[in-house]
Amino acid sequence: MKTFTFAFVFLLSLACFCVKEMYAQTDSTFKPSGKFSMVLFGDYMYKLHADALNRGISQYSAVPKSFSNFQLRRLYFGYNYDISPAFTTEFVLAYEDGGGASATLDGGGERSFYLKYANIRWKNVFANTDIIFGAQATPAFAASSEKIWGYRAIEKTLLDKNKIASASDVGIALQGWFDEKNFGYDILYGNGSAQKLEADKFKKISGDLWGKFMEKKITLQLYGDLNRASDAPAKDISTLKLFLGYQSKPLTIGVEGFMQTQTNAIIRDTRRDDSTIFKGSIDTMSVKPFGLSAFAVYEVIENSLNVFVRYDMFDPDNNFDESAFGYFGGSYSKSKENFFVAGLDWTPHMNVHIMPNFWYTGYFAKAAGAFGPEKFDKDIVARVTVSFKI
Repeated sequence: MKTFTFAFVFLLSLACFCVKEMYAQTDSTFKPSGKFSMVLFGDYMYKLHADALNRGISQYSAVPKSFSNFQLRRLYFGYNYDISPAFTTEFVLAYEDGGGASATLDGGGERSFYLKYANIRWKNVFANTDIIFGAQATPAFAASSEKIWGYRAIEKTLLDKNKIASASDVGIALQGWFDEKNFGYDILYGNGSAQKLEADKFKKISGDLWGKFMEKKITLQLYGDLNRASDAPAKDISTLKLFLGYQSKPLTIGVEGFMQTQTNAIIRDTRRDDSTIFKGSIDTMSVKPFGLSAFAVYEVIENSLNVFVRYDMFDPDNNFDESAFGYFGGSYSKSKENFFVAGLDWTPHMNVHIMPNFWYTGYFAKAAGAFGPEKFDKDIVARVTVSFKI
């Protein structure tokens, strides 16, 4: 991987130096300028029902029944600055609260900020290709499923919600397009540690191919990534995702599915106590998360009222072995999850949204012998979400 790193950076640098047009001539009409932006969303929520086992990793998984609060779930301060026609920069500070320990807090437990994006883009460094360096959005979902879903204020998309892929990373990327930006690709070579500082020698490569059809009403994306987590034993994490979306007036729909393989991720114990004689063995086992998501948004009153609905199915391990005595190594879920959210979006101003919504996650045990709350239980939340941007 180290050899690949040096080769990738060297070839990329060489390509930049070999660009025919080095922007020697300056556009006398251009004036450097910047733009400030802000995004905020939050809710008033009430927990109608709580899973007895506190399963899942979503924002309301460990919240007790009848709990209520006013919550700020995201605040972004951004500034984009155009240095020249060829170079632009992006800078975003973020406060986020996804529930539990995921909130951005300082040492005293008060809301704080972290660096979400800080990057520079060199436009058309070679034909129809930009190069971006720094903290930036990954190609996993930000420009595809999340953009078309359009309701990040309601819930993260499938891969983001279940921590299959991160929204941002620090690295170097190529973004290219063909045929008047109807088809394109993204390649990101980064730390693989999202917003956190790099803590190991491994790097993550991710990329996608995308296309827009029928006058850009249909978007198709194929995404994949590969990340080495450790050498002994060799732990590799690889992901493959397909997204298909359709946007028009008054209907938007989308379907997304992924599968991931985490090699040697857990330890499986297949021993059995049979008259004090142990049979079977202890060995490593791969974990294979799998998920599907479908959503629809319908415009009831133009520019004023929408109705939205979404359903997700998530299996933390499609490779689950019921005969195993135990699993060890990190948190391991033995339950499938069904997620559902629906609501209304009232837009009193084009950048202001007030959204009453109903949020549900059901947990289904995969082991045949489960009973009671272990076999099935649920989290149910009623919310009113407020979102605005400038």
